[in-house]
Amino acid sequence: MKKIINISSNEEFDIFVQAIDNYMQGDFQWYVMDDPNEGAEHIIEGEVHNAIYLSSKEIGEKYKDKYLACHCKVQGEKYNEGCVYLTDSFVEIMTKNQFNKITLGKLGGSDPEIIKSQNLLDFISEPYRLELLEMRLELNNYKDLEKNGLLKIFPCHAKDSVFVICGREEQHGKEKVYVEYVAESIVDSFVVGDSGVPQAWVDIDGEWSLFDCKSDFGKTIFLTKEAAQAAIDGEKENQKRREE
Repeated sequence: MKKIINISSNEEFDIFVQAIDNYMQGDFQWYVMDDPNEGAEHIIEGEVHNAIYLSSKEIGEKYKDKYLACHCKVQGEKYNEGCVYLTDSFVEIMTKNQFNKITLGKLGGSDPEIIKSQNLLDFISEPYRLELLEMRLELNNYKDLEKNGLLKIFPCHAKDSVFVICGREEQHGKEKVYVEYVAESIVDSFVVGDSGVPQAWVDIDGEWSLFDCKSDFGKTIFLTKEAAQAAIDGEKENQKRREE
C-alpha cells in the first residue's frame, strides 16, 4: 500500500492512498472501521478504484478516528489492504502512520513540491510545532534509554491478575494422567535479572515462581483466562495431529 500526504501552510492536508503500487485492473472497495481488529465495516460509497483521495476536512467531518482499508480482487485473488488511521490532526496522522512521500503545495494542486528535507517543522506553525517537538524529545529520551539498556517493557503492572498453565497428575481409572489446567494468580513484583530481561514473581498454589517477561508471557503465563485456555486447547490439537 502506498501512502502520500500533501500539506499546506495552515496544517490542512490531503492524503492519497493507493491499494496496489501499480495500476493493475481489478475490483476495489474502500471502507472504514472503528477497530482494525474487529467490528463492522462501513463502505465508502463510490470509492471503487485502486486509489482514494481524502482531505483533512472530509476526514474530520466523516471519518475521524476511523481506520481506512480496501477490499481487493486482482487476477482472481481476494485480499485486504490497510489499515490507515484517519484523523484531521496533522501531528497525530503523521505519528500514527508511515507515509511513503510527503509533499507541500496547494490543496488539490496538480504539481506539489516534494519535501526533500526531513525537517517538517519548517512547514508547521504554532501550537503544532511545540507539540511535535515535545513528541520528538520524548521519543529521543526513550531511544537513549533503550540504547543504554535502561528501557524495560513490562507485560502488565504489579498486582495485576495473570493466568498460568499448570499441570498435575490425576488418577483416571487404573492410570495416572498428566492434566493441564489454568491457575489464576497475581503478579507480586518484577525484578530485572543479569540478562537485563524483566521477570515476574508469581505465587501459584502457595509456591513462588519466576517468569521471564520475554519468553514466558504468551506461552505459559497469560493476561486473560481465555488466552491461557486457548493455548492448552491448541496444544491438545497439535498432540492429536502428531499421533495420527
